[in-house]
Amino acid sequence: MSPDSMLGILSWKLPDYRFRIEFWAVLGCIVLFTALMELIRRGRLKERYSLLWFLTAGALLLFTARRDWLENLAQLVGVYYPPTALFLLLVFFMLLILMHFSMEISRLLADKHTLVQNLGILEARVRALERTGSSPDLEVKNESGRDNSVDT
Repeated sequence: MSPDSMLGILSWKLPDYRFRIEFWAVLGCIVLFTALMELIRRGRLKERYSLLWFLTAGALLLFTARRDWLENLAQLVGVYYPPTALFLLLVFFMLLILMHFSMEISRLLADKHTLVQNLGILEARVRALERTGSSPDLEVKNESGRDNSVDT
């Protein structure tokens, strides 16, 4: 059997490559949308962090459904094979998500630094009060609105 005849046999068994690529891309987007909704529903992912994920899945689904837009994007970027442009789009959105998470981590580290400093100040005050042997007075208001100092 010649290679040409083998290729002819295989070509009628396999669907068009465009259909296969679009099928897997649409299926991946649907799985991503479903996973995002489930993570939000269970409280494992906050809504504010899911926006970029939804934009990513939506852009991928849009460019998969509109093949002509994907081909225009590929031509604009200078990519010969349009599904490669889809992959580049995915990489772009992943970089946006990574940048967003890096900014959040930086903010959380700054907050942690502030909290540690405040804790250190409070611990120093407690040690100073323990050294002097006095305890702070608690102010309690009764029904008449007068302040009553109570030693603990």
